[in-house]
Amino acid sequence: MFNENNEFLPVRVVVTIPNNFTSTQTKDMISCVQASGNFKEIRYITESEAILFYYINQYSKLRPKIDTGLEDETVLVFDMGGATINTTIGDVVFRSQQKPPVYEINLDSKLGYGVGGDTIDYCLITAFINLLDCDFVFSSHNNKHDKDYRKTTLLNEVIIELKIKIINRYYKEDLQIHSDIAIGKYDTNEKLKESIYTSILLRIEEIAYFAEQLTGDILPEESLIALWKLFWKDKNGEYPIFNTPSFQKFIYEPIKDVINETLQLSFGGGGFIDTVIFSGRSCQFPLIQETVKDVLSSVKKPAYPKQSICPVYITLDSQELKTAVAKGACWYGINRNAV
Repeated sequence: MFNENNEFLPVRVVVTIPNNFTSTQTKDMISCVQASGNFKEIRYITESEAILFYYINQYSKLRPKIDTGLEDETVLVFDMGGATINTTIGDVVFRSQQKPPVYEINLDSKLGYGVGGDTIDYCLITAFINLLDCDFVFSSHNNKHDKDYRKTTLLNEVIIELKIKIINRYYKEDLQIHSDIAIGKYDTNEKLKESIYTSILLRIEEIAYFAEQLTGDILPEESLIALWKLFWKDKNGEYPIFNTPSFQKFIYEPIKDVINETLQLSFGGGGFIDTVIFSGRSCQFPLIQETVKDVLSSVKKPAYPKQSICPVYITLDSQELKTAVAKGACWYGINRNAV
């Protein structure tokens, strides 16, 4: 709605809620919005429901090979952001050809776990701590002038930089480099077993930079190489960094648990998913999507009349990952009678 001065005055607001919010937290969130007094109508949906609505709205773009419009299907939304994993399974039924179309959505299950990008940061820090036998300062953020707070902020920035580098390089094919080039100025006495190797961090200077930023010390070369090898591909084709106890315990095992629990709530453990939507920027981190796919591939499938028992996997692009929740919520707010 716009007034006579062409100022935007929205009368309806849609609030998105993490799946793991309690009823009290949800009420508190709604109360905060109500207290502004700016809206005549307040709706709320979960973040993963907003992703589902975004998918419906962008169906022709996300499923370009299907030219008959939205098909009835069972959709799993796996949304992993900065602090939470939100999963939702919903049955989407196309009800009407009218414009705008009308959809019936039956939500079979939804769960929220407190695992996200912050947890990935913690696991990377833990890998450095455990291997280097060093310590980092973590403190309350209550006093922003506190020295420890500034150090923690720097730590966060360095870890985020490392995480982005891992994400940008992991799925690239050309990660091989000759060890002499990679070592560069470092005249290490340790003989590297492989002259040609595959690594996410291509040069030892990179690991030296991150180690120095995190510890405040210039580490000996043997420590750097030991840390560097966490990012080398081993004989099994895996990177040791992702098999460290912290990554397995706090990232990959919880992902398996949340998918299994979501399926259990919907189908009693079995069942069939037509489409899986990956959203949230943490889904870009190595082995997140692969772990979800491994769990789904091991699920017992019932007799099913559709053409395939393999789900269609959709990963939102980098720009969509930032805006899909907001756009899905807006679509729901505008199309108040469409769902």
